[in-house]
Amino acid sequence: MQEQLHCVATFHQAIGAQVAERPQLLDGDLEQALYFSSELRKMNQFANEVGTVGGPLIQRFAMVLEELAEWLEAHVNRDLVAAADAWGDRCYLLLGDAIAAGLPANEVF
Repeated sequence: MQEQLHCVATFHQAIGAQVAERPQLLDGDLEQALYFSSELRKMNQFANEVGTVGGPLIQRFAMVLEELAEWLEAHVNRDLVAAADAWGDRCYLLLGDAIAAGLPANEVF
């Protein structure tokens, strides 16, 4: 994963996006983050209700919504450990998407 992180850091530098030297929470409007988290939770609830009939696509979508809401909430709560946990879960889901769809992740990246 180090090679992929290096590629993304290089891209961030090229476009002027943030590259942190140490683990830290992201800055932003925490009230807006809380609002979006709440909206994601509503969508997650609905996706979970229809997930069994919506199949694997909707089930995976529901998991992504939950983890993204947790990531936002961790930033709102200024909890770096929870943000790292939610980030890890999001990565796991993205890699799982590649596995579930049979995508060649390295080549796609």
